[in-house]
Amino acid sequence: MSSRLVSLISLAFLTTAGIFVYGYSVGRGEVWPYSLIAQVRDAVKSYREFGSVQPKGLLVHPASDAPRKRFVVHRPDLQSKGLYVFLGWDDTSQHYTAWLFDHAGKELFSWVLDYERLDPDGPSNGSDMPQPFAVLPDASLIVGFGSGDLMVRLDACAEPLWTKRGQYHHAVTSAGDGSFWTWRGDGNQYAHYNYIENFDGETGKQITQIGLIEDVIQKLGSASYIFGFRPDYKFKRFTKNPAPADDLFHPNDVDVLYADMAQKFPDFEAGDLLLSFSTQSLIVVLDPDTKLPKWWSHGPWLHQHDPDFTDDGTISVYDNNKRGRRSEILRM
Repeated sequence: MSSRLVSLISLAFLTTAGIFVYGYSVGRGEVWPYSLIAQVRDAVKSYREFGSVQPKGLLVHPASDAPRKRFVVHRPDLQSKGLYVFLGWDDTSQHYTAWLFDHAGKELFSWVLDYERLDPDGPSNGSDMPQPFAVLPDASLIVGFGSGDLMVRLDACAEPLWTKRGQYHHAVTSAGDGSFWTWRGDGNQYAHYNYIENFDGETGKQITQIGLIEDVIQKLGSASYIFGFRPDYKFKRFTKNPAPADDLFHPNDVDVLYADMAQKFPDFEAGDLLLSFSTQSLIVVLDPDTKLPKWWSHGPWLHQHDPDFTDDGTISVYDNNKRGRRSEILRM
């Protein structure tokens, strides 16, 4: 066998081995071009399932016995009267949209949320899904984009009244004085460094903020174990989406104890904040002035969302209960 042939065979072997090793690294280490391949895979899967390319997880097949109507009232005798707002994807306009219905299911109004018009550069974290969201009495909206780059207040015609930059996510709650509380992530809603921000509803201007790590956890000393971490834990800052294992807290709600309800909760005071952390199955009542927890509980819920102070003196919690495969609302 000639030396030239040996060289060619060796080169082919080394090239094949290199391709194999790099391909393994792409799959295991998610290095370039893993994200591109994943996007192509998801696009092909979406087209095969739905006949169009949609963001991952946006469209799902309904259960075989699911209603085929947009609005279904199963127990009208138990339904509260009033107005309802639903937020979701509108296949007709190809935008996220909010719809206003009366209690009978009649559509009264809608707002189209065109993220591209608000932020032509597009969402830095890959999704323009609106979150958080609130409707105000004048039919304007305050809406954030948890994987995008801004929070806005839109008038009744969905025209911006003000815009503020940042990864605002999961919840926006009235403080009862014209201001609002929300969560802001440091570059990403699932980042380690998250901030509870109070802002003026008329201008969007920040009034104050509380750093979950700097102002709460690191100031608690050994009591920081409430959150599952030592105060000297080396938390990270991220320039891109953190891996699921780095979602240490998953803060997903902030509720306010209003003055007219405070007497129902003698251990707390008006203005106290009820916070939810899904990763730890933890809810906390925080004093926004001292930044100290007044009360906390891990469970009996699992990966919960939406704890609320209620007017009967209990706290309600939406228990996602992922392992039990059955969600429910608990009161304690």
